Amino acid sequence: NERLRAEAYDLHSQVETLQAEIKRELHDKAKFLKDKEELLRDVERVQAELNETKVQLELKTRDIGDLRMELKHEKDLRTRIEDETRTSRNGQLAEVSKLKAELRRQKENARREARQTEDMKNQSM
Repeated sequence: NERLRAEAYDLHSQVETLQAEIKRELHDKAKFLKDKEELLRDVERVQAELNETKVQLELKTRDIGDLRMELKHEKDLRTRIEDETRTSRNGQLAEVSKLKAELRRQKENARREARQTEDMKNQSM
């Protein structure tokens, strides 16, 4: 009877030890699952932030492309204006040169006529 009582006490002690181990393992697994769920939420949050960043990057990239096109258009316009200005200025310079040459010819003709007139006066005296 004493032996049975000792065995029962030993079995009861083993059951309590196993129950404590099972409780500890369940607690550890519950903590692991809680940590895993928290990590999954963190991953989902980071993924959402990454997606938002990706969208913002695509928008910025599109904006940069638009700005590049606008800058190219402005450069093309500036080049065209500079070319037209240069052409106009060259045309004006050519016109001024022609007018100066014509003025020189007219002055030469006026001097020649004045000399001829002076020579004729001198000859008639």
